[in-house]
Amino acid sequence: MPRPVDSLARFPGPVAIVHGEGSPGPVAFLDGDAVNDEPWAIEATYQKSGRPCLVIRTVRSSRNMNPRGLPVEDATIQLVNFLSRVGRPLERELTAPSRASSRTVFDQVRVAVNGATVQDVEVAIDDERVRGTRTDALDAAVVELAWHGQVVFVTGWPDAMQILALRTATPSDAAHL
Repeated sequence: MPRPVDSLARFPGPVAIVHGEGSPGPVAFLDGDAVNDEPWAIEATYQKSGRPCLVIRTVRSSRNMNPRGLPVEDATIQLVNFLSRVGRPLERELTAPSRASSRTVFDQVRVAVNGATVQDVEVAIDDERVRGTRTDALDAAVVELAWHGQVVFVTGWPDAMQILALRTATPSDAAHL
């Protein structure tokens, strides 16, 4: 498994992280995903009291990649992943994870996201205003932004997004990991 600083260097575009006073602290985890041995996404996870409170996922452009097998990246997927990380049970009657229970949880989140009101937002990235959307569902929020031909998803608890500004990550942001 590559070191976080190496994943950051190998990623084909800029990677967004929290900037300035809106930060819940330093990046706690920096993980990358690959598709066909090519970098696909990098996630910066921030914690509060030892639990994830905010995840910023930068997804590269699919240009010049074989579209077969590329993951789906949308608000529903981001919310499912975030809620599973924080240990929020969605289906209280389930006793053990299974394919059926995973489908049930996905369907619950999808219904909540599809029923939510999507708001237009602007977020500063590197001091430039970037327009996007925000979806609040299941006591969490997902912001989706198009940035440099990529997509940035910011997912977390609404209080962690009160003062949200982003910037491009540098190797020093991952040096402590």
